[in-house]
Amino acid sequence: KEVKFAMAGSSVALYTTVYIYGGIFLLLLTMHCLVRNRFPMAFSTRNMVPELRCPLASREFGMFSWIFGVFLASDREMFEQCGLDAIAFIRMVQMGFKISF
Repeated sequence: KEVKFAMAGSSVALYTTVYIYGGIFLLLLTMHCLVRNRFPMAFSTRNMVPELRCPLASREFGMFSWIFGVFLASDREMFEQCGLDAIAFIRMVQMGFKISF
């Protein structure tokens, strides 16, 4: 019986954690998307400065569709236009996404 209680407690803790951190994540993601659309120069510098403009930066995305656009860009395209640090960051995010789901 002690094992059943321990299993039930960890399950409740897991669900509580998912609800709390999932809610915080959704709130912060929504806030980011709203701020991103309100202040485009802060989030799209390469598109605002003519010398830095590139095809990848000039793509237009909706409020949430930019998330899919980031993951659909090829590694070569990302490397040529954004650099190695962008590829490393996106790959870390992709790995975290795969681990989570």
